[in-house]
Amino acid sequence: MTVIVTEQPPHLRAVLRLSYGALSKEDARTFRLLGIQPCRTLGPEAIAALTGADLVQTRATLETLRAYHLIETTPDGRVELHNVLHSYAADRAMIEDDPGELDTARRQLLAWYAETVAAVGDLIAPGWAGPALAPDRDTRDLPGFAVLNPLSWVDIELASVFALTRSAAQHGDEDGWKLAVHCLPYFYLHKQWRAYLELFELGTEIARKADDPLAIARSLHGLGWTLHELRRDRDALVLLREAMRLQQEIGHDGWGRAWTGHAMGESLSAQGQHDEALLVLAGPLRHFKAVGWPFGTAIVLASTAATLDRMGRADDALNVAVEALNQSYRTNVFTLQSLIHRDLGLLHLRKEAAARALIHFNEARELRARSVERWGEAESQLHCGVALRALGLEAEARDAFAAARSIFADLHDDEAVAEVESIADSVESFLNSTGDTSFPLITRVQFS
Repeated sequence: MTVIVTEQPPHLRAVLRLSYGALSKEDARTFRLLGIQPCRTLGPEAIAALTGADLVQTRATLETLRAYHLIETTPDGRVELHNVLHSYAADRAMIEDDPGELDTARRQLLAWYAETVAAVGDLIAPGWAGPALAPDRDTRDLPGFAVLNPLSWVDIELASVFALTRSAAQHGDEDGWKLAVHCLPYFYLHKQWRAYLELFELGTEIARKADDPLAIARSLHGLGWTLHELRRDRDALVLLREAMRLQQEIGHDGWGRAWTGHAMGESLSAQGQHDEALLVLAGPLRHFKAVGWPFGTAIVLASTAATLDRMGRADDALNVAVEALNQSYRTNVFTLQSLIHRDLGLLHLRKEAAARALIHFNEARELRARSVERWGEAESQLHCGVALRALGLEAEARDAFAAARSIFADLHDDEAVAEVESIADSVESFLNSTGDTSFPLITRVQFS
């Protein structure tokens, strides 16, 4: 394992040596292990996973380390080591610890993050990953999601997810691909696909080096979906076809095969290959109906409705979207229900039924606000503005556009802010369009 160690001034090294020398054996080990992991900050639960200690013992150790000024804590209770302390801890670890034990500690931290982001994904989209990606063991010491919204947890931890994935690629940790894959539900809600591209590229690299067909197939699906979201569907289809071939060879990951088929159908439809898209989407629809999973059924029906709309089959699209909405209400997932309401609103708007569209857009907005889905809430405000302007309610439309612009600005999504302004100035061209408009905020339809 390679750790870059920064030279400390002699007087500072002497102070650190005194503090470190006063620690107990276990406290000193915890401090050293904090030096060999790549994250800038860690929560107590993650540190417990890193060291293998229980959470009560870990909290006591952290209090000791803080008392000796060997760590600092952020206002939300996370542990931070500044560069000098991190370097000193890494230095001691390389001197005192067996390299195999350090690798084990790092893998334990990686496994904890993979299991925790999987738990977040299940809270957003229960059961979405399927049995093949079920955790190998019970997740220990999950963060308090009853107190901290799971989306907020990932907001805080995303830098650590990137750091751990880069570290896994560097050190050959074969499970590093799981971080990106399990983050897919979160990524769908936040839409920063350009930023996520690196994570899926690293995950795919790790999976290929591990020569694990399941890992490669799932990683290719995530990378392919990301490219689809970035409107690089030609590249996406190459990866998704490879993923589907692997899924057919694997034979035991029906959920992965269904999600890959769903992504292929979306990319084919985006490329204008609508007939093939409908044929491909029929496969995942059969799977999700057969296993009795309304969440997946609703998602694939929504994709089918979008494809039918692009083919000019507006009435068929509306009927399928209504079926998707009915399926979504068999779940308790607000994000899914809001997605289908959004799609129905767009279909009604293109049929010049702006009043009906506004009902669905408002329902989507309320559901997204309730689930703290801020990007989606902003998108719904944008759609409400379009419908309100179509109804001649100009003042209300301007308020909705302003609300959308404000949320996107808070999220630092400059591209989305620019699109709000463009759509607000070009609503007439949108109302005369089909599903393939020039505005990504209008045409982003599906979940992965």
